[in-house]
Amino acid sequence: ATSDPARMVEVAGFLNSISRTGEAVTVLDQAEAMGAPRSEILLMKARLQLQTGQLAQAEATLSKAHSAGIRDVRLSLLDVQILLATKGAPAVDKALALLDQAAAQYPLDVPLERARVDLVMTYEKWQAADRALEGLKQALYHEQGTATEAHVASARVFARLSRWTNALGEYRIALADQGSDVSLWIEYGRAAELAGRSATAREAFAEAARLSPSNPEITKALRGIDEH
Repeated sequence: ATSDPARMVEVAGFLNSISRTGEAVTVLDQAEAMGAPRSEILLMKARLQLQTGQLAQAEATLSKAHSAGIRDVRLSLLDVQILLATKGAPAVDKALALLDQAAAQYPLDVPLERARVDLVMTYEKWQAADRALEGLKQALYHEQGTATEAHVASARVFARLSRWTNALGEYRIALADQGSDVSLWIEYGRAAELAGRSATAREAFAEAARLSPSNPEITKALRGIDEH
C-alpha cells in the first residue's frame, strides 16, 4: 500500500475498524503526505477525531470538507454525529432535518437510513417514524433484496406506540424470512401478550420452544400464558 495513496486510506480505515486508532492516524498522515484524495483524507480524519473525542478538531475538519465542496453521504452522517456530540438532545430536531435532507439526495444508502431510524427510536421522534422506516425498507430491498431488518425495527416502533396490529404484522413479515430466530419468536410472543392476544402469544412461544426446547425463558413465558 505504501506506493498507493488511496490504498493507504483504505489501510487506515481497516486499522480503525479493528480499534487500532493510533496506527490509523499515522497511516492517514502518511497517505495525506503522499497526495491521497483530499475528500477521503478529510472524511477519514473527521471520523477518527470524532471517535477519539477531539470534537473541536472534528468540527474544523468538517468545515474544511464543506469549503472544499465535497458532496458525499458520509459527510452528512458526520455532520449529524458532531452535532449530537456537541449540542446533545436540543439539537435532535436539526439532526433529523439534516438526515431527511440527506435521505432525499441519497435515498438508497443503507447506513444513512439506519441512522435516521436509530435517531427516531433513541429520541422518540415518532412523527418521523413512518418515513424513516419506509426509507430503510426501500434501501435494504435495493441493496439486499430483503428488508427483514426494517420490518423488525418497524415492529419495535409500533409496539412502543401501542399500535399492536401493525406491530404484530411486521413481526410476522420478519419471521417469514427468519423463522429459525428464537429470540425473534420470543419478542413476537411478548408483543402479542402485551397486546392481549393470548392465542397468538402462545403460538409464538410454542414455536420458540420447538426451536429451543430447553430454554427456561420460553418455559416461563408459556407458564405465564397458562396462568392467565
